[in-house]
Amino acid sequence: MSFRRWSVLMTLFGMTLFQGALLSQVPTEYKKEVYQQRRVKLAQLLGDALAIVLANPEPAIDEFVQNNYFYYLTGLEVPHAALVLWPGAPRETWKEILFLPPKDPQQEVWTGPKLAPGKEAAELTGIATVLPTTQFEAMVGRLLGQHPTVAILNEPIGLDDPPTRYLQLVQKIRERYPALPVINLSVYLDDMRRIKDDDEVRLLQKAIDITEEALLAAMRAVRPGMYEYELEALIEYEFKRRGAMQLAFPSIIGAGIHTTILHYNQNRGRIEDGDLVLMDVGARYAYYCADVTRTVPANGRFTKEQREIYEIVLEAQNRALAAIRPGVKIRDVIHRAAAEFIREKGYGDYFPHSTSHYLGMDVHDVGDYNKPLEPGVVITVEPGIYIPEKKIGVRIEDDVLVTADGYRLLSGKAPRTPDEIERVMKKRQ
Repeated sequence: MSFRRWSVLMTLFGMTLFQGALLSQVPTEYKKEVYQQRRVKLAQLLGDALAIVLANPEPAIDEFVQNNYFYYLTGLEVPHAALVLWPGAPRETWKEILFLPPKDPQQEVWTGPKLAPGKEAAELTGIATVLPTTQFEAMVGRLLGQHPTVAILNEPIGLDDPPTRYLQLVQKIRERYPALPVINLSVYLDDMRRIKDDDEVRLLQKAIDITEEALLAAMRAVRPGMYEYELEALIEYEFKRRGAMQLAFPSIIGAGIHTTILHYNQNRGRIEDGDLVLMDVGARYAYYCADVTRTVPANGRFTKEQREIYEIVLEAQNRALAAIRPGVKIRDVIHRAAAEFIREKGYGDYFPHSTSHYLGMDVHDVGDYNKPLEPGVVITVEPGIYIPEKKIGVRIEDDVLVTADGYRLLSGKAPRTPDEIERVMKKRQ
């Protein structure tokens, strides 16, 4: 097909192709109302401040993954885009502005069709003002000339790191408008993302369901003589075939001594008879992450000592779960409930990490840990005991939604008790 004919076809069918590409890349229906509601909520928090959120640039070869904040507010996977929100703008058309790269048929030959400025983009997103990114600097300069407070995302970096795009943007703004106050937009968005809406819980549940099915497949397959990377390959195959877009984090598959290394992810060791196998894995589905850990006996049967340690960890987890309710803090209540029990059993020195972290678009999601839990917060609960001298490491990790009257276990399908695990493994092929 000639390039000219391709360009004509792209012009005629570009929007249809874009929508198909978007929906195939993000395995969920696009609900513009969800993103509109989030922008409305953010606008209420911003007051008169002007917020700027940038999409990620497109990598040369690697898979494109959108910036979480930009996706949270737009649901768009378009690279090089930008969103400007100014609730206090003197003109209605300035309150929400989406900037998209102009249509480039030649580039689309290589990377596929993308949403471009125009009526279709406005209808799809519900954002009335959609401009080409070539107008971004001029338009933002025009808006900043009205002297609003500017809200920019804070991306922590080291002293020796190159400046991020947001830091460069702040530097430009301060050079041109030194009197403009600049505030941290992350404070508002992190607090919003900390409490999940119904759509987020649905997507999290899907990511967790995929992860649990992969863990069940691994339990049915593991046996002495395998290598850790074989289980890794099986789990990640199950992720992909069930619609996960990516890994939430590098898979941790450790057997024997490797169960005692918290973030072991080389996954090269041989699984021996009598080993425990720790699998800490998570699928990422439609930008939402699961994080589930199960520890199983390689030969299908826990030894007496392995079972004793496993049951201590399980009871510690159950005590932490029982402590979950609105109004409590993770470190003060939930972690203490698990840690005190493990310490009572004499293994306090073998539990070196925290019990919980937030879960969402990031596997260690954003949010203030000093705030008490509220309905809609999703956390992990993951006590563990790690004894290198005995080559025994046990971690049990589940994902939990805080509700008005306590919690809901989102990862309850994956067997947790030693008896349940042994029953599943007894049916191995």
